[in-house]
Amino acid sequence: MRWAPLDYQSSTLRARSIRTDEPLLRLLYLEILFALHASGGTLSADPEELEDTVGLAAQEIGRLLPVLLAFGQREGRGGLQLD
Repeated sequence: MRWAPLDYQSSTLRARSIRTDEPLLRLLYLEILFALHASGGTLSADPEELEDTVGLAAQEIGRLLPVLLAFGQREGRGGLQLD
């Protein structure tokens, strides 16, 4: 998976996180992007499995992951698609 910091900086998901004052959404997105890059492009969508990878509690991941995945289904910049 390629890493393009400008893709993150210009993402609609990042903008939403800033607008809604939800910094953990931005942190989770960035941590998952780093992990996807390091793993070659695949990660599980299970919050329990992601907990150690991204350094957030599974409960927080479970709360925020649906937002990330929903953005991944839209056109535009931002969001994720996990296995």
